[in-house]
Amino acid sequence: MSAPPPAEHTAAAAFDARAQDYDGWFDEHTDLYRGELTAVAELLARSKQPPAPRAWTSGWAPGASPPH
Repeated sequence: MSAPPPAEHTAAAAFDARAQDYDGWFDEHTDLYRGELTAVAELLARSKQPPAPRAWTSGWAPGASPPH
């Protein structure tokens, strides 16, 4: 098993070093950021709904005689 990377080489350290840049981007692009959050929220809401009924796929219509 290898040793963990030094603290300065972790994802958290990389984020911390750029936190002010990230904050500035979100402050400058509020509408875009909110639009992305809205899109994600809508997708999550849809994923919690029951699936839509499936199309008939057997090759013959309900009520018709099955193929011989």
